[in-house]
Amino acid sequence: MNLLIRHAEYLLGRRDCVVLPGLGALICAVDSARFDRRNPGMLLPPRRRVAFNSSITADDGLLAASLSRGLGITLADAAERVSRGVEALRQAVTRDGSASFGRLGFFRATADGSVVFSAARVSAVNAAFAVLPDVDVDRLKGDGSSRPAVRTVPAPVAATRPDTGNVGASGAAAVGSRWRKLRNGAAGVAASLAVIVTITLFMLHPIRMANEPQKASLAPIPAIAAPAAGNTEAPRTERRLTIGLPAERGFVEVTPDEIKARREARANRVSGDPAKQKASGMCSSKTDRFCVVVASFPTMGQARTYIASKGGNLEVLQSDGKCRVYAATAPTYAAANALRENCGVADAWVCRR
Repeated sequence: MNLLIRHAEYLLGRRDCVVLPGLGALICAVDSARFDRRNPGMLLPPRRRVAFNSSITADDGLLAASLSRGLGITLADAAERVSRGVEALRQAVTRDGSASFGRLGFFRATADGSVVFSAARVSAVNAAFAVLPDVDVDRLKGDGSSRPAVRTVPAPVAATRPDTGNVGASGAAAVGSRWRKLRNGAAGVAASLAVIVTITLFMLHPIRMANEPQKASLAPIPAIAAPAAGNTEAPRTERRLTIGLPAERGFVEVTPDEIKARREARANRVSGDPAKQKASGMCSSKTDRFCVVVASFPTMGQARTYIASKGGNLEVLQSDGKCRVYAATAPTYAAANALRENCGVADAWVCRR
């Protein structure tokens, strides 16, 4: 039950209502500033007071949530502890006629068996207005009285988190003020030291910016030597082609000379041997007027790519803004048409030079 009281005190310091499931609700009401009925010249400050309503018994989960956070348990276990604490409070009121509820007040049983609550005169829930004193209005108006114009009242004990100690409102304000001054002073000293250290490090180790930008590339670029005096020919650099093969074969490098040799060997595979030309029936001559065209492209690069992919004795004829790839030539249209039928390309056609 003591744990339940501590959490209720803490919550009422920050909330206006805390429900004790099955028993009732503790509700905070604010009284505005008013004149004392026994001393009409004394102005009393606002205050928060605690009232009790036995009609509100439904659990709103506020106490269970507070216990769950404070003890690090599940919400179901916290709700079970709240229920046991409220039942222990009810049994104590029934057995003894009354039971204290911490610094908030006490519960007591009436003649008809109901439970009522009597709030303490100075309560922890009034911490927000605890520093406001009573004011003697007549003294402020200057009626010649010797009594002080402001009458201080004892400050109630402020409710703190259940897992921390309790500190009075005025004491907490004084301690907080001292800590703020110390913290601000320490922050200023730390900032000054940081600036001094930064300036010292900068003076000892200045930042040097390189004039040459650092560039990254896939491979180093070889330096090109300047041409000798009187030699207008640009220097020639050797470039290598890296070809990626399947994983088990790794990588190979092919030099430009090897590429040229393989290309010439592929191009001369048939044209270099007259016997093979006769056997295949496909031959090419620069003097023939008719060509068997197997493909046509808008640019020479596309035509060269096609020839490289197909291989064989293929050449390019540039005509009418097109780059036509032909496989054979003939002096007459009939001979070229016969070659077209035997070239193995379905959409081949005969073009005149």
